[in-house]
Amino acid sequence: MPWHRDNGLEHKLDKMGIEYEYRSRIKIADVKLAASLQNNARIGQPLNVEVAERYARSLGTGDSLPAIVLRPNMQIICGNHRAYAAEKSAKTIAGYVLLNATKQQIESIKRTDNFKHGLKLSDEEARLHIVYMHFEHDFSAKELADETGFKNKDVQNIIRAEKQRRELEGQGHLTDHLNQTTLLKIHTIGGRALKAKVAVCKLARSLRLNNEQVNDLVGRVNATKSERDSVAAIKSFGAEITQIRSTPADSKCNTPKRTQFRSHLISKKGFYNFLMTGNDGAEFESFEDLQVDDPLEQQELSRKIDKMMAQLRKIKNSKKKKK
Repeated sequence: MPWHRDNGLEHKLDKMGIEYEYRSRIKIADVKLAASLQNNARIGQPLNVEVAERYARSLGTGDSLPAIVLRPNMQIICGNHRAYAAEKSAKTIAGYVLLNATKQQIESIKRTDNFKHGLKLSDEEARLHIVYMHFEHDFSAKELADETGFKNKDVQNIIRAEKQRRELEGQGHLTDHLNQTTLLKIHTIGGRALKAKVAVCKLARSLRLNNEQVNDLVGRVNATKSERDSVAAIKSFGAEITQIRSTPADSKCNTPKRTQFRSHLISKKGFYNFLMTGNDGAEFESFEDLQVDDPLEQQELSRKIDKMMAQLRKIKNSKKKKK
């Protein structure tokens, strides 16, 4: 049966100080397949039949798969899909038997393995694994980026958002209504920190604010200079949203364009604040920061930026002429 050793795994086990035996012919009958599914790190169904069948077809055509990882009692740590594929077409399987791994080490290996083998993780599964490995096993953002293939900045954002969620929930406030983008924005609130963050969280929940509205609100809070001003800004924003929502639809079209412009562009309430603080408190300085990697998208965005700059220059110059 075509199995191969996993050099990356062996390096990781050596680095963690875990002793292991590589066994090239483990009887499938000795492997605790059913019990292993109960010890799975995946969300939802522990076994995807389509993936297992795909592996079985690969084995049938002579393709090589990496050896699985097991406890000494033959319970699978990593490789349920590979084991079930082998069960259909073989009597033996290759595997690493971990001899002295602790519970935490096993959990670490199991979760990081899911990023490399089997069914591709959903965004939520990936986020939960990263959160678990950072907060429970002290993995750094760089280590998690190396393990998962995520960009270091994306891992940092996941960690920051989770820290913010835990801080708010530690004060007894629910955060299920706040997504990662919103939590990151709240995380940028400065010196007034906790009280202002809690107030924003409560308002976002009570009024069901969207990301754009939270960005606007946080921008106003960050533009204030005292706790008193922060509280006033949050209350004022809540009143504005409530008033807008209570205004009849046919009268909303009469909103002055000047007010819309000031709200969405000139002041630190909208686009300006977003541009200067980004998603993590740092200015947007490149296409990479904007997560625009495609050259065609970069060209299109460049054209739009040029047009916007030309229009803004017109507005700026008209103001000078009036003086």
